[in-house]
Amino acid sequence: MERNARTIVSLTALVVACMAALAAFAALFGALSFSRFTAGALEYAGVRIVAPDSITQTYNGRGIEYTDIYVTHYDAEVSSDEYDVLYYDEDGTPVEGLPVNAGTYSVTVSVPVEEPEYGAVTRDCILVIEPAPVTVYIQGANVFTYSGSTAVRTISVTGILQSDAANVDVVATYTNRDTSETVSAPVNAGTYDMSFSLYGTAAANYEIAKIYDDRAEGAETVTIRKRTLTVTADSVEAVYGEPLPEFTYTITGFVGTDTAENALTERPTITSNAETVGVHTITPSGGAAENYEFSYVSGTLTINGTSVSFTMPDSVITMDITGVFSPDTEYIGNIYAKDSEQADDLRDHIRNYRVADWTSVLEAIFYFGPTAGSERSPDDQPIQISINNLTLDSSRDFFIVVVDSYGVVSRITNYRYVNGTMTFETYSSDGAIMIYSAFHNTIIITIVVCVVILFLILLLIAAAVKYRNDKREADSKRKSKRRMRW
Repeated sequence: MERNARTIVSLTALVVACMAALAAFAALFGALSFSRFTAGALEYAGVRIVAPDSITQTYNGRGIEYTDIYVTHYDAEVSSDEYDVLYYDEDGTPVEGLPVNAGTYSVTVSVPVEEPEYGAVTRDCILVIEPAPVTVYIQGANVFTYSGSTAVRTISVTGILQSDAANVDVVATYTNRDTSETVSAPVNAGTYDMSFSLYGTAAANYEIAKIYDDRAEGAETVTIRKRTLTVTADSVEAVYGEPLPEFTYTITGFVGTDTAENALTERPTITSNAETVGVHTITPSGGAAENYEFSYVSGTLTINGTSVSFTMPDSVITMDITGVFSPDTEYIGNIYAKDSEQADDLRDHIRNYRVADWTSVLEAIFYFGPTAGSERSPDDQPIQISINNLTLDSSRDFFIVVVDSYGVVSRITNYRYVNGTMTFETYSSDGAIMIYSAFHNTIIITIVVCVVILFLILLLIAAAVKYRNDKREADSKRKSKRRMRW
């Protein structure tokens, strides 16, 4: 028993001796080699520093102190004014006072020790000041129609301290999904994804934590739709058998300073294969633009006819008119009897115009005029009229009197009469046609000479009768005088 007790005492003494040796070695090594010592909690030279390895705080606009530091000296609590807490920024520059701005700071707790060989006992920690979270709110329409101006949404931010309000703002950027182009404010058509960042002298102290968009569909986007241009085909006319004119159109709907020259990358076109007389629809097509789409309005291509024909009622006589006529033009004609009321009215009307004299003989009267459409020949171009199946004495001279619907009278002597067809030109597209025959000049001269000779003969006869009567009266007077003498 005694032997075992002595053994235990010996072992205990050995352990205590070893611990004392280790403590002495540590004290000697620390005094010779360190003025700083870092540990979670330590007791050195009678000083014990307890502090967390790191602390994370959120920016609050004020200085942030490293907390939870507990210092004792030989188990006696050391007040905070008896040791130093030093702060260094990421560059190792000492911070005056307490750290304010977001960032990572080195913190040194330094406890002075009276023993000169120890200097100070220190403990190094980390202080992280995280940026304060802010919330971005997006309001207003997110779908626009191209207007030539910027299309932006209302953006606001909450969570910024009043003292920093003038030094922090939120800025949005817009990235086109198709082109990946990023702009500060979109103008051209497309869909843009929005992203946000903070700027200003205090922006580093904040970070965007949440984004709220009041639009459930297409959140955090801006869509600019193409504006519609209206392309209206200009209606044009052509004449059958002639080349078609150039097709033109009118574009409306441009905004701002946009024009067809600077806004269109491809022009609309109009084509037509129409050839027949009639009214044909022409419609623009095609065209391309970055900011516009197209709506098309049709126009008309009117191909006018070059002739119209019609038949006189109850007669074999027909009439052909050559000119330029709208596609739906129809004409009607009629024949007036030479002793009709219409013929008398026409004679009375043309009498003062002296287009026909006593030597002229009215051969035929026709009426012609449109019942639909109209004659469209240029004003300075006449139309040509052909009257077919006429029966006239080709040995005679003829002239034509035309009385249009306005009462204007014109005399036409330049005509052609071949094989029963009389052809002439006139500027009247409706009215009455009066065909006159005229005596030959020799017949007129003969008649005049005969009249003169007859007149002379009558004068001679009258003179002879007068001479005889005068002589008879003179003889009678002489006989009377002789009787009186007897």
